Amino acid sequence: MSSDPATPPPENPDEAHAAAALTTSRSMRALQRRAEARQLTAQVELARQLEEAVETRRTLLNVIESQRQAEAELRASEKRYRSIFDLAPDPLFLVSTDPTDGGRILDANELDGHRPWLHAGRIIADEDRRVGRAG
Repeated sequence: MSSDPATPPPENPDEAHAAAALTTSRSMRALQRRAEARQLTAQVELARQLEEAVETRRTLLNVIESQRQAEAELRASEKRYRSIFDLAPDPLFLVSTDPTDGGRILDANELDGHRPWLHAGRIIADEDRRVGRAG
């Protein structure tokens, strides 16, 4: 039996039981404090992740709004271009520059009742390109 000079052995069994209960109580409080600290750490981490998710959502909403605005501006620009193209006083042809298309007419404006869709898909021959004619 070892004896600790700092802690004399209890003299009666009730004191031994009380000392054991005190030790158990201290251990339980220490365990409870550690559990509370882990719970607090988990709550802080959850709050951080929630704030990160909110910021990500805010960023995505900004990107979506910017995309919508850019698309609206593009549609307005396309409408202005189409209006200028269609109302031009001279015949206009949009010709593909893709080498695999070989100078295919992609679009043409209407002039004096001339129907441009009759030219769509037609290929401008080399001699027409040299003289500046397409038709």
